[in-house]
Amino acid sequence: MFLYISYGFYDAVWQTCVYWFMGAITNNSRKLANFAGFYKGIQSAGAAIIWRLDGLQNSPPPYMNLFASCWVLLAGSLVIALPVMILKIKDTVPVEEDLKFTDETIEDVIGYTRVTYDSPEQKMA
Repeated sequence: MFLYISYGFYDAVWQTCVYWFMGAITNNSRKLANFAGFYKGIQSAGAAIIWRLDGLQNSPPPYMNLFASCWVLLAGSLVIALPVMILKIKDTVPVEEDLKFTDETIEDVIGYTRVTYDSPEQKMA
């Protein structure tokens, strides 16, 4: 029972960490939706492949092979993700940099247009 609780806790920590990394890369909701969709798609494909390998009737692969393949894929993905985390995650991402190569404007992202008034009478009108 303790092992299942530990696996559940580990999975929750892992998911939180991955989503935090994705959120730290950009503030653009469209990019974040694409990142999250890609991540969940790869995760679901991996789960489907392992489920199928585990369900083979004639000659299922030994469980140690499944276990080792999961850890090799995890280690390989961390090696690939490390440069992205080091080079792309910054303390602050300016809105102008977030909007490069998109069709959005600052008003779309921030949600309002800054209005400046020259005199107090213009506020009342």
